Formats: sequence, C-alpha cells, structure tokens
Amino acid sequence: MSVRAVMVALSGATWDISTAAYSGKSLSVNAQVSNPNSTAFSTDGTKVYTVGGGTAVCQYTLATPWDLSTGSYSGKSLAVVGLVTFPIGLAFSSDGLKLYVLGQGSSTSTVYQYTLSAPWDISTGVYASKTLSITAQDTTAYSVYFSQDGVHMYVAGHANTTIYQYTLSTPWDISTGSYAAKSLNVSAQTGVGTLTGVSMSADGTKVYAVKATAATIYQYTLATAFDISTGAYSGKTYNTSAQVSSPYGLAFSLDGLKMYIANIGNGTLYQYSLL
Repeated sequence: MSVRAVMVALSGATWDISTAAYSGKSLSVNAQVSNPNSTAFSTDGTKVYTVGGGTAVCQYTLATPWDLSTGSYSGKSLAVVGLVTFPIGLAFSSDGLKLYVLGQGSSTSTVYQYTLSAPWDISTGVYASKTLSITAQDTTAYSVYFSQDGVHMYVAGHANTTIYQYTLSTPWDISTGSYAAKSLNVSAQTGVGTLTGVSMSADGTKVYAVKATAATIYQYTLATAFDISTGAYSGKTYNTSAQVSSPYGLAFSLDGLKMYIANIGNGTLYQYSLL
C-alpha cells in the first residue's frame, strides 16, 4: 500500500461510495462462472475469486495488484458441488488458509468452512467439516462478510432484507459461531426482499448493502464499530447501471480506494475508484 493510501485510509477520507467512479477496468469470468454472485480478494490484491450458481469457486491472478484489467484465469478451482447445494457467497480468513462458502438449499442457508493447505491457493482446499446454519434468521441469504480478526461474521438476508451479525468464540472457526442477536434492516432504502450483497469498511464503521434490481449500493454508518445494530443510513448511494445491471458481489481494496462489483448479468467483475 502506498504512503498516500495509508494516510487517506487513516484519515477516513475514503470508503465513501458517493465518490465512486468507474475506472474503465474489468475482468470477464464468464468462461468459468457464468453468474458470479460473489467476489473476494487475497490481502495483497494479487488474486481474485468468484463463485456463482455453478459448482466451483474459481481463482484468478492479477499481474498488477488490485487491477482487474491485468487479471487472467489461474486454472485453479475448488469444486463444492455435492456439499453446497447452491453456492452464492464466499469469504477468506485474513491469512488465506480458510475459505467460507455460503450456500442455499431448500429453504435453508448455511456457511461451510474449507481449509487451504497453501495460503490463497484454492486448489488445495478441503472441506473442514464445519458449518454454521443461518436459516433461523434468513432462509435465502445472499452474501457473507468477516471482520479482519475473524470474530464477527455478517450475512445479507435476502428474504427479510436484513443484515445479520454472528459471533465466533474461536476466531475463524465457523463451528463456534452463534447469532449475536444484532441486525440491521435496510428495507427502507432497498425495499422488501431485494438485498443481494453486503460488505464493510476495514475499520468496521461503514457497511454497504447491494440491491440488484435497482443496480444500487447503499452506505450505512455504524456508531459502534462492527456492531451492526448501531447502523444508520448515511444518505450515500452509488448507482451501477451504467456498467452493472445486476450487482451482487461487492468487495473493496484494503485501503478503501477501490471498489469491485460482480455483475451476474454478463459474468464480469468491474472496478471503481473512490476519490
């Protein structure tokens, strides 16, 4: 990360989606994942991952960190079919040794944990026999996000248009997770049954909700960092329709200067700059 990026991130002058502008950079993943529902990055920005309604998580390499236009398929993937009925969300531990896949079943939503023997190498992944059901909160969850310390997990509940928070008593161990009885209903902005993605700023003071049918991202402020129940709408939005007709997955660079959106409509990931 550059000195400027560090200074901007610390000053809080980033992570503002109302300043977003399309960078003209994108990466087509349609040959591997025709309907990308989610996307995630390695912490150094040299690898990007996506998953959709298919059977596998796929890995791509970026020749220039955080620059989608330099991306290419690495030939590496992890089949999750047979275990995850409909994979629709993914996240990694901060060390790249654990992968989490959110799947939907028949009126069920469950997060599955995998172990990677080589950091960030999806082809070395094996099922860790650990899960966390979130069906009691929402039967059709669409996205999953973890705090960087692995203590907090957040899920975008599509059916109830609500972001739910979970606590892991052992960081990054999904089997120790439980509902924190904290949530944020975003239907006043998105409408009912329309939430398709969730992400958060690195410091846990901002959270973002994605509405695919309106091609819009909404920004919320958390009065207490990482406590979703303290969230309030900031009045800030970003409309993606000029490039992305059906936004689902949402991710940011660690410094908050870049935003990435998975477009289920054409199998492409798009990159934006936050000024």
